[in-house]
Amino acid sequence: MDEVQLQQDLDSVKEFYQNHGYIDVEVKDVRKERPSGPIVITISIVEDRFTTRGRLPFAGYTITTEQKLRTVTR
Repeated sequence: MDEVQLQQDLDSVKEFYQNHGYIDVEVKDVRKERPSGPIVITISIVEDRFTTRGRLPFAGYTITTEQKLRTVTR
């Protein structure tokens, strides 16, 4: 089993959850078993509260415009 690839896959799982509203997701446990045949990997995940994106207010900025800031935050 390639441990580097497994870590990359776990990072991808966390990124998927974060991109879908679970900012504080945690991979709690990883079990690897080979009962017979291919290896079975079980990943335990703890999801924090679900978060949605809303409008972010900008106020008091004098160096740039709100429109420029919004293009950076998308």
